[in-house]
Amino acid sequence: MNKMKPQEIKTVIDRYRNDFPVKVGAIAKELNIALVSTAELPPNTSGSLVKEADGRYTIYVDQNDSQRRQRFTIAHELGHFVQHGHAEILEKYGELLNPRKTVFTRPSNGTNFQEIEKEADNYAADLLMPKAEFVKTWNDAETLSEVADKFGVSSMAANVRAAILGLGVFR
Repeated sequence: MNKMKPQEIKTVIDRYRNDFPVKVGAIAKELNIALVSTAELPPNTSGSLVKEADGRYTIYVDQNDSQRRQRFTIAHELGHFVQHGHAEILEKYGELLNPRKTVFTRPSNGTNFQEIEKEADNYAADLLMPKAEFVKTWNDAETLSEVADKFGVSSMAANVRAAILGLGVFR
């Protein structure tokens, strides 16, 4: 069971924030979150944060996704864990998926599911591509691949981050 306090979680994550590409697998391991690559996720699902029957957390990722996509998915699910994982919201979400209780699949309490997903996406982007380092790299880079490679993300993720930060896009 994960009984870390929010400050302890922040300390773990902060240790990895400035080493690129950010080691999301190492973060999950230190937070006692198991990572499982599987082909058994529901259609159109890249990942899922699950609170197992024993109280431990597992992040499931689609084994058919690229490594870079899986990294973003892990960062996204870490966002759920950090932002939503220690709140009562965990117990209010989810349906049974096989024997596992999925934490963030379908909201049943009227909470805005899209907003929670957007928060997790923003967390992932901030974790993998911190603004200051991203802007510097973007401005110094000659190609989109150069940027994506530094942060270990897809070209699409790098372009989306640049657009959100008002940097334009590589063509």
